[in-house]
Amino acid sequence: MALAGWALALFRRRRTTTTPGELSRAFVASGPYRLSRNPMHLGLVLAYLSEMFFLAQLAPLLPLLPVVAYLQRVVIPLEESRLRATFAAPYAQYATRVRRWL
Repeated sequence: MALAGWALALFRRRRTTTTPGELSRAFVASGPYRLSRNPMHLGLVLAYLSEMFFLAQLAPLLPLLPVVAYLQRVVIPLEESRLRATFAAPYAQYATRVRRWL
């Protein structure tokens, strides 16, 4: 949760949106964004996996898989297309340097 919270705080500080599909006002490439293009998504998935581990349960993995697939195939491509349209070259360079998840 700390990773997702840190990323969210950076967005709030730069006064840009966290809603997928909305146009961003600022391009954030610092903090956890130096290591992952999606630290909010990554942080929430890691928190979910951690809870699974502490509960010693595998069954919660079943609903997580389609959620991650939806993020990977729908949400993240939408976010990335908007960022490419808004920030063009700087985002393209960033995307070649920084991996989508880790």
